[in-house]
Amino acid sequence: MDPLQILIVEDDENDVILLQKELRAGGLVFGSRVVDTHSDFVRALNDSVPDLIIADFQLPRFDALTALELSQHKARRTPFIIFTGCLDEATAVLCMKLGAWDYVLKQNPVRLVACIRSALERRRLVEEREQAIREGEQRFRQLADVAPVLIWMSDATGSLQYFNKAWLAFRGRSEPEEKNSGWIEGVHPADRSRCEQTLQAKISTLQPCQIEFRLRRHDGSYRWILCNGTPYYSGKDRFSGYIGSGIDVTDVKEAESARGHDHELTNALIESLPWPAYAKDSSGRFVAVNQAASLLFGRSRDAFSGRTNSQLGLDTEFATLEAREMEVLQSGAPTIGQTEGKVPDDRFTISPWGVTKDGVSGIVAMDASKPASGLSSQSRHDINNLVAIIRMYAEYLGEQPELGERILSKVRQIATASEKLSSLISALAEPGEHGRTKAP
Repeated sequence: MDPLQILIVEDDENDVILLQKELRAGGLVFGSRVVDTHSDFVRALNDSVPDLIIADFQLPRFDALTALELSQHKARRTPFIIFTGCLDEATAVLCMKLGAWDYVLKQNPVRLVACIRSALERRRLVEEREQAIREGEQRFRQLADVAPVLIWMSDATGSLQYFNKAWLAFRGRSEPEEKNSGWIEGVHPADRSRCEQTLQAKISTLQPCQIEFRLRRHDGSYRWILCNGTPYYSGKDRFSGYIGSGIDVTDVKEAESARGHDHELTNALIESLPWPAYAKDSSGRFVAVNQAASLLFGRSRDAFSGRTNSQLGLDTEFATLEAREMEVLQSGAPTIGQTEGKVPDDRFTISPWGVTKDGVSGIVAMDASKPASGLSSQSRHDINNLVAIIRMYAEYLGEQPELGERILSKVRQIATASEKLSSLISALAEPGEHGRTKAP
């Protein structure tokens, strides 16, 4: 083990000799440097950081409190022990509050070595704990940087201080640029205040938080980010901040929005039909039922919402119909109902609804036994008005290049769907061959 390097603040040569003799008698191996002025003390700290500082409390040209203050800036982790001839209790308490590790009266020098050994052991434990924390932080950063999600960490005030590589790549910025309030500048202005208020409200109660907001990506576009944060603690029950992750949910929200528009369009069509008609999603749950279908199956329209045949007690009525619905979901092709069918199973024409590259979102079924002329001119007029509005807005949005290709592709899909719906309305209003309605 290398000798301890001790900085001694003392002006009395005899006291220095006494001090060194006591240290050697206690079995310590050391080298020492003695100073007694402010400038010499600063010079010694600049030359090298000592392992231990031992200072007399009051010197003619210097004092322990000044030395203690200087050491907090230049050698904060170095144990500082006051070795003095006289020190009242109040002053001793003040010294400890200011950062002194311990104090020993010169009248009781045998206590000095034990005090030093205790201080050095405390420092070793502190260094080991700090090393463990550094290693833990390094492992955390390594894991966070390979994670495919946006990871962030705040301090106890809620100020974000860390971002993983995925976050920085998403934003196209460096960590210093994002830290503190840098990241909030990338949040959409309409979401910014809500984000800050939510985070501060959760910090005040130390509760997990979930925030959804739009964040500007490196290409300038805003993406919806769903962030979940949870408090973390360092030491024993000491709140240190929040750690959280964020995922880009823009595609999910766009898909939900598209399904919502699709549902609205389907509902509008089914509502206006005078013959029984309904729509189901791919799991077999009703999403729309008109009044005629409600009367046919003997259930209120509200009872159908989000329920399956079994939940409604309609297994018998849908015995064959359910099998035909599954066939349409799997094939994506419609099945034509029989005009003269005796039961609903035979009469309903079933068509796919919401066909995408991922499959069919659901089905629409209409009673084929009812003549197409049953769709009144007023109903056709009302539906065509809805379609015209949809088409008009789709054409308008399609002329806005600043929306970006992703959004424009969705707009083109809306325009195409409106054209198909217009054709469907015309087909439903005309008699088909052999007295059947045309399949949608």
